[in-house]
Amino acid sequence: MTLQKQPVMTNDELRDLLAPYRDTYPADADIDIATYTCACCFSRDEVNSIARWKFQTDRRRLTRTLNLLATNTDFDFQNLTSRALRNQDDLAALLLAMELNGVGKAFGSAILMAADPCRFSVLDYRAARALQALGYLTDCSTPTPENPAPWVRYLAAARDVAERTGWTLRNVDRALWEAGG
Repeated sequence: MTLQKQPVMTNDELRDLLAPYRDTYPADADIDIATYTCACCFSRDEVNSIARWKFQTDRRRLTRTLNLLATNTDFDFQNLTSRALRNQDDLAALLLAMELNGVGKAFGSAILMAADPCRFSVLDYRAARALQALGYLTDCSTPTPENPAPWVRYLAAARDVAERTGWTLRNVDRALWEAGG
C-alpha cells in the first residue's frame, strides 16, 4: 500500500488544530467499553454492550443491530471475535468481525477498537470528514453513515495523525469524531 499524502501543515499545527476537539470529548463516554481492552474474544453480551456504546445516539440503528445480533450463536460471537482479534491483518480482522450478523464496517471497527484501542480506530463518517478536511482521503467520496471511508486507508490516516501529534490512537479518534460532528 502506498503512503497517503499528508496534510500541508506542520505536526504542531495539526496538534493545535485538533486539541480543542480532543478536549471536548466527554471524559466518561468510553467507560462502558473500557473493561474490554485486551480482550481475546467477546461474548454476546459484550458485543451488545459495544453496540449500545457505538449507536447510543441512533436508537433506530441500535434496535436494528441488536435484532440482527440476536440471530448469531454464542459460538459465532466467541469464534469470530477471537479470530478477528488475533488476526495481524487489519482488513482481515475487520472482515472477520463483519461475519457476525448485524456487524458492518463501522460497528466492526468499534468491536476491534474496544479490544485494542492502541491498534484500531473507530470508523465513523464524521471522523472521516475531519480527515478529509485535514487533507487525508481527498480522493475518496464524501463520507456518509452508509459509506464512511475505505477501512485500511482510514486507519492509516488516523495512525498518521496519532504519530504526528504524539497522541494515542484513541485520543485521535475522539478528536476526529468531535471535529467532524
